[in-house]
Amino acid sequence: MSGKRVARIRSAAVLGLAGIRLFNGATGLLGLDLLTSRDERLTQDLREGVLIHGSDTVTAAMLGHRGHLTPRTAALTTLISAVNTTLAVSALTGGQEKT
Repeated sequence: MSGKRVARIRSAAVLGLAGIRLFNGATGLLGLDLLTSRDERLTQDLREGVLIHGSDTVTAAMLGHRGHLTPRTAALTTLISAVNTTLAVSALTGGQEKT
């Protein structure tokens, strides 16, 4: 097998794993929890959302930086994850500005 073919296979594997990681079922389950949880459980779910979306943002950016994603795909997935992170932080803080 040629070096280029191995590199393409490896790149495809990384993309597949990144896609599963960034947009997996855990995100959907967390969304369901956010709709049904109250009080302390809701606060915990919101904290988890910040961590999940924040790590997704870093992962997408690093995959783009390392060339594992095309620039367009990296920018789009990083942007989506960054918006999700911002929304999660806003929900956690109640949208209140600190003075």
